[in-house]
Amino acid sequence: MRNRKILEQLFNSDTYLNLDYFADFFKVSTKTISNNMKYLIKDGKNNGFDIRLKRARGYYIEINNKDAFNSYIEKISFNETFSPEYRTSYIIVLLLLNRDFITMDYLAEKISVSKSIIKSDMRKVELELDSRNITLEKKAHYGIKIQCDDYTRKKFILMYYEDGNEFINNYIENGLKERNFKVIENKLIELLKENSLNTNYIELEQINSFIKITICIHNEVYNNYFNYEKEKSTYFRVADELSNTIEEIYDIKLNENELIDLKKYLIKKTKKFTYNEIYIEDLRKDIERFVQEIDCEYDTNFYEDEEFKKNLLYHISLLINRLQKETSFSNPLVKEISIKYPTIFDIAIKFSNEIEGKYKISISQDEIGFIATHFAAHLEKEIYNKIRNYNKIAIICSSGKGSALLMKLKLEMLFSSSDIRTYSLLDEDEVENFNPDIIFTNWQLSRGFKMPVVYVDELIDDLDILRIRNIIKMKRTSNSFIKTNKEFMNLFKKETFRVVTKNNNYMELLEEMAKGVEALGYVDENYASYIIEREEYMSTIYDNGVAIPHPINICGKDNLLSVAIIKNNNFTHNKKPVKIIFMVALEKGNMDYLGMVTQILFEIMKDEYLVEKLRGSETFEDFLINLNEINI
Repeated sequence: MRNRKILEQLFNSDTYLNLDYFADFFKVSTKTISNNMKYLIKDGKNNGFDIRLKRARGYYIEINNKDAFNSYIEKISFNETFSPEYRTSYIIVLLLLNRDFITMDYLAEKISVSKSIIKSDMRKVELELDSRNITLEKKAHYGIKIQCDDYTRKKFILMYYEDGNEFINNYIENGLKERNFKVIENKLIELLKENSLNTNYIELEQINSFIKITICIHNEVYNNYFNYEKEKSTYFRVADELSNTIEEIYDIKLNENELIDLKKYLIKKTKKFTYNEIYIEDLRKDIERFVQEIDCEYDTNFYEDEEFKKNLLYHISLLINRLQKETSFSNPLVKEISIKYPTIFDIAIKFSNEIEGKYKISISQDEIGFIATHFAAHLEKEIYNKIRNYNKIAIICSSGKGSALLMKLKLEMLFSSSDIRTYSLLDEDEVENFNPDIIFTNWQLSRGFKMPVVYVDELIDDLDILRIRNIIKMKRTSNSFIKTNKEFMNLFKKETFRVVTKNNNYMELLEEMAKGVEALGYVDENYASYIIEREEYMSTIYDNGVAIPHPINICGKDNLLSVAIIKNNNFTHNKKPVKIIFMVALEKGNMDYLGMVTQILFEIMKDEYLVEKLRGSETFEDFLINLNEINI
């Protein structure tokens, strides 16, 4: 099965393999592969192998005990396929996709296990169904079947579909095979716009998935149609027109119950937009005042971007309408947004805090994430426009054409439309004649050039690209250095490192750490209160117990990462385990630098092995050694 094939691929590969490689190989999502990796990393500790992650390259495997590894390979296919968890989900999926009774013999044959094993699994199946208020009907000589309405059935199938269940995914993909579902997606968007129904991307994808499931489990038995004049609501008209498009594409006519279910789901995932002129002018002024303050504080250019302000006004006006009716959207990307755009997320928190009181609403973390995307989109556009100014780029490399070509390929990821040329150290006259807008080199040049020179490592990685973006954004291109490992390592100081064995209160520990940094003079006196204020808005505890607390306002006098290694395995906060705390302090004006720091920590937190390796540190010196070994 997949886990076994992943191990075989890693074992036989002489290079790193990343999530995208495996996702393409198995035709599944990177999220599915990531879950497989977590399982294998955990299992490997007791079975003779370690799966490691090299930042910006991918995974590789180390075999510690060949016999144990071979033994694990032999049994993994059986264990993976017939684990109790696998069987339970498989049985539920089969029940969901069959409206008629199915027998224990049928299930045993489908899953290739004995009937007695199936019977023992049924207890877990019933518990799972009970938790969702679904009844399992049993009938002698007939078998078992799920007893629920079709709307509940579809929502349950949708849950498995979104979780990446292979059986459900294959079932739906085969059911829609060689059909143009894109036509239905476009029709849905058209109908939502025509009828002023508002939704977000996540909810839109869920509606599309619900329609796919409706098509694939279409119930031809109940093809009783009714007088559409009975139902004149906007939502029913949208459902009815979608039904006509479905019939054109798939030759399926939705029945009365299916139309009602689709209408019900549209009501749940969309909201009628009404433009409230009473407060719209006030809101426009609030936005302009806020972005002017942000521009002054962070040296940004939000105020001049009319498209950004228009989109933000539209989004917030919709948001206020929805929240006043106590309707909020979910956002599964909120954690990733807060990690990759930490300063932008903090700006969105501040903005949300300002409008909550005035407009009598309460904005959730998910909604703050959506607001943050508008600010992030503007910054990306700002960076893109600056990058386009560099039309001609020279690369001067000391180690030959191969390295120069590699550097060029990496820089083309950022400067996709630029004329990029490579030169040796002996070609400085030719560089002068080329007259580039910027020079990248890994060597001290013998002459002074009038254009900016950026010094980089010979092997540029994705994090270096982020650093280059930051330099361009902050207009710091004159004789800049793109430092790698040393730059990050210099953020750690012995006096702000601690190993925690006793304290069990997360918020108290944060306050203690922050006040310690204040006392050392690395930050302004409000640092501790800003740390607590940010944490109270949304937890900064992320994957594998890694926490990255930072102040809601940048107030550092120096760039610093304070570290707490938590030795207590039961240390939690709001049911989240806490293993390592990286507390951030940055100098004012380093807006994008926080994003680069969290990007590095994000790579660490994704790998449980790396987290545990760092957590094993007993002293500051141990910590630095372990940090160096993971090749930041």
